Amino acid sequence: MDLKNLSSPYILYRFPDEENFVFEELTIADKNDFTFQIQSFNQEKNYFFKGLKNFEINPKDFPSENLNEISQGLKNFESPIFTWEIYRNKCDFFIQEIQKGRFEKLVLSRIFKGLKNPNLGELFANLSKKYPKALIYLLHLGDEIWLGATPELLLEIKNNKLQTMALAGTRSTENPHPWTQKELYEHQVVVDYISKALENLNPNVEETKTITLNNLQHLMTPISANWSDESSVEHLISRLHPTPAVCGLPQREAFEFILENEGYNRSFYTGILGFKNQTSITYFVNLRCARISHSGMDVFVGGGITAASQALAEWEETELKAKVLLDF
Repeated sequence: MDLKNLSSPYILYRFPDEENFVFEELTIADKNDFTFQIQSFNQEKNYFFKGLKNFEINPKDFPSENLNEISQGLKNFESPIFTWEIYRNKCDFFIQEIQKGRFEKLVLSRIFKGLKNPNLGELFANLSKKYPKALIYLLHLGDEIWLGATPELLLEIKNNKLQTMALAGTRSTENPHPWTQKELYEHQVVVDYISKALENLNPNVEETKTITLNNLQHLMTPISANWSDESSVEHLISRLHPTPAVCGLPQREAFEFILENEGYNRSFYTGILGFKNQTSITYFVNLRCARISHSGMDVFVGGGITAASQALAEWEETELKAKVLLDF
């Protein structure tokens, strides 16, 4: 597989708990006839693709060396540098606005600068080994590359069943403290939001559990419902996304506040990745991801802010999340 000389966009991915990777060479498609969709957080970029070629790759046949040759001709992106002082000031401002009663929750994110020329083959292979329960993907769009290991399922529709999850609340696996009231509240906000968005489907909200993803643990609540063909997937996605796990509450006001005050363009970070075939539709929220460009690797991380947040603890949480893509 000669990726270096491939002129069209392509994606290489593996679903959670699956062994083989799928490679798709992509062409622009209509929203009514696509196999892959990617949308930015601000919804200004929304691309639909259809697979020209689609085949599975066994991990032992994985072309790691080819991934080291695909970063030529990429665009240059000027990314802001988030020092502790800049982050602290923004976080304190977000907390103050919540304490004033404008919001229940906000999500503040930032960029880590990674290596100038990362070893993509080694990075992708390590993500695949360390995060078997995440969507692992590498997407080449021609002038930029995105890759990540996202654990957050936005929705899956299969056999007339809808499955989603509330994923919020983070702690380290090295010294796991009991879940704090702040973390439990942060998670419950997401559970309540998704339940309300699906209320006409009479959703089943299961028991909240703790899931482990290498160096991190998260609170996760599975939510499911029956699904009819008459329901609109596009409308449902617009009701669900962005959830308070990546945006805030109230949704529209928090969305506008983040666009105005976060200080940079998230691009595809906390946007959506959609996969469609003849039997299922599956969407993930684009977390734990990085953009590879001519200027190097930008790693995107964030965390939920509530009235009880402390800037230093939120900063340390983003440091932990960045290790997913920086420690390899």
